[in-house]
Amino acid sequence: MRNEQITLQQSVELMHTLEFQDQTFHQLTEPGGYTWLLDRLRAIGSPDTKSVVFLFGADATTLQQLKRIRRNKGTNLGDMTVYAVEVPHA
Repeated sequence: MRNEQITLQQSVELMHTLEFQDQTFHQLTEPGGYTWLLDRLRAIGSPDTKSVVFLFGADATTLQQLKRIRRNKGTNLGDMTVYAVEVPHA
């Protein structure tokens, strides 16, 4: 499992590229804690699949949770890239 923090504009560009290449990706937009995030990532990933996840509204706490998941459970999630998307507040 890899995770990277990106901007909203970068996420739009990446999603457009993935759609153009007919590659699937997942979007997580609802807020949640560590257990919620881990459950969602487990539902998406598995050791023998490649997954791309865009996690919108990520804050500092979410980034720490992603690091903890990567450290403790990352190998069970397979080849997964999680893009933590910064969403500017209006």
